[in-house]
Amino acid sequence: MPVSGGGATSTSHHKDKLPPAHSSLLLDLTSICLSESSSVRVTHTSAVSSSSSSENDNLASSPASQCVWRLTPDGLTIRADFDSANLAHAALEDAPPAAPPNATNTQQTTTTIPPPSNPTHVIKLTTKPDCANTPYQTTHRSWFHFAIDGAKKNTTLHFVVTNLNKQARLFAGDFRPVTRSVPSQKTWERVKTPAQYTPIEGGGGGTLAFKVRPEVSGERIYVAFCVPWSYEENCAMLDALERRVAAEPATSKIFFRRQLLVKSTEGRRVELLTVTDASGYEKQPTPADDHDHDHDHGASPPRFTQSDGTTRPYFFLSARVHPGETPASHMLNGALAFLLRRDDPRALALRRRYVFLLVPILNPDGVVRGHYRNDVYGRNLNRCYNQDYGDDAGADDDEDKDEQLQQRVGSKENTAPVPAAEGNSGVSPPSPSSSLPPPPPPPEIVATRALLLKLASENLLGFYVDLHAHANKRGCFAYGNALPTAEERARQLAYCKLVSLNCAHFDVAACNFAEKNMCAKDKVGGASKEGSGRVSLYRDTGCARIFTVEASYAYPPRSLSDVPAATGEGSARASPPPRRTDAAVPQLGVADFMAMGKALLIGALDLAGANPWSRLPNSPHHRSFAALEKWSSAITRATGGAASATKVVNVPLSRSSSSSSSSSKSAPFDRTKMFIV
Repeated sequence: MPVSGGGATSTSHHKDKLPPAHSSLLLDLTSICLSESSSVRVTHTSAVSSSSSSENDNLASSPASQCVWRLTPDGLTIRADFDSANLAHAALEDAPPAAPPNATNTQQTTTTIPPPSNPTHVIKLTTKPDCANTPYQTTHRSWFHFAIDGAKKNTTLHFVVTNLNKQARLFAGDFRPVTRSVPSQKTWERVKTPAQYTPIEGGGGGTLAFKVRPEVSGERIYVAFCVPWSYEENCAMLDALERRVAAEPATSKIFFRRQLLVKSTEGRRVELLTVTDASGYEKQPTPADDHDHDHDHGASPPRFTQSDGTTRPYFFLSARVHPGETPASHMLNGALAFLLRRDDPRALALRRRYVFLLVPILNPDGVVRGHYRNDVYGRNLNRCYNQDYGDDAGADDDEDKDEQLQQRVGSKENTAPVPAAEGNSGVSPPSPSSSLPPPPPPPEIVATRALLLKLASENLLGFYVDLHAHANKRGCFAYGNALPTAEERARQLAYCKLVSLNCAHFDVAACNFAEKNMCAKDKVGGASKEGSGRVSLYRDTGCARIFTVEASYAYPPRSLSDVPAATGEGSARASPPPRRTDAAVPQLGVADFMAMGKALLIGALDLAGANPWSRLPNSPHHRSFAALEKWSSAITRATGGAASATKVVNVPLSRSSSSSSSSSKSAPFDRTKMFIV
């Protein structure tokens, strides 16, 4: 693969080597994403302290740097001292052994109670909210991630997380935390028995109880809210890809480049990946080491000239602006794995049509700190795109910036456990000091916005897709913008339908393109979606193909999309295989999220009429792109531009349904009947 800028000739950006078991999997990015390299490694240590249950225990009495808790004399330990970990406190809540039934006179009886053969430990946990113990502390506390050391086989560890946010709807469908025992367990798995979520009276969140039963003594067991993808893991994967790039022949037709987009507030790399066909590359002078440029805001990506002399347009894909939404990373990894396929004509057609720009982790500081939604200043970065930060935003002197940051948020190690708020086991954020100056501009958003505005100004921004995860809705779906013309709205809907033909879990009925959804305000904090990347960039650029794509943490849609067989020479190799809507509906896993990421790209190829293995001709209702356009145009006309703003039923577009909708123009349109097939 040709490499430019900070390619394979640069030094590794990650100090740790990949585990030996990983080396045989470098030829397949999918395997990289799911392999043993996904094990979390401790990146710093802290003092181990004892912890026991007591009515008078106060979490604030623990040392500020404590993130390791030794619970029993024989070494059972809970730790949260690694990248993306989140835990404020762990305490053993075991009840004392009960006396035997015949021991009525305890002063005269000296019965020895043998230890149980399958002991159970009850462990009380509390999570840290985003920006814990800083003036910017928030109320977000859904993400947890920790490790267990010293657990013995046949022991039952009964965990009770006491201060989660409201997640009753998520856990009502048997959503469970995930575990991984290293080294014996190669992938993450859901806990074996159902988790129990109990709302706290008064609306203060809830408690979550679940059990972990070690199958091997002495191994480290990781536990998380859902399958993690840490900053460290992402660096390791990209390092592996660069080594793979270095081994490729110079004649390779795949262009892959890894470069620095910008440094985060705390100095971490915000990576920018470029994947496309190597033909037409316009080589430009680059710095000797572009990885050392801390403020390369809006750095120009490589440019490629088409055979007709035009510049190849760009497809932008980003993830993890909200750190706890790890399904977004799995979707992006699926897209990246697909783009790097050598023997798939769809991947080849995509690389020839677009230059793909991928930002794997937009909020690396939040990811490393184990946040759920915010950056280190408590900001939702996906509400910052419409702020005017000025041309010199983010170009502060590094020493001044580091000192300013230390004063506001402290270091990773200086995160004291958070005391539980009385009555709801929640947290009470400290009151921000009015004397503090406002936070500096977020360099991640400033750089991303500058890059996209530059591309749009040259009419080169083909797609913008920002990936997220959703706790309350099912399946995978898209949010778009309320576009001004019927033709644009029809193609917007057609794209979503084409994605669903390639992914059974993509739900066209759940997509939302309504103007109301462009200015809705968050329930927590009241920030408007007008500051999101989706809305702000649309208003700044007018680009019609701008989407936020959401994936449920766990659940497929109630009705699966019908994935017809692919057509074209060699299409029998296309994946996934055809799937009927009455197929069994499992809970979503990493492979499903990766398939979603791939389908988002194939849908764009179908929209351009360039898919060599298209499924559209075998669609039971459309058969051709012209028929699909006719269908999407009818939907947008019938809904007055509010297509998919509400629920949609799966019934085919027919002559009778068309006449019915046209004959009732004087009556309010029933948006529960929108003829989606």
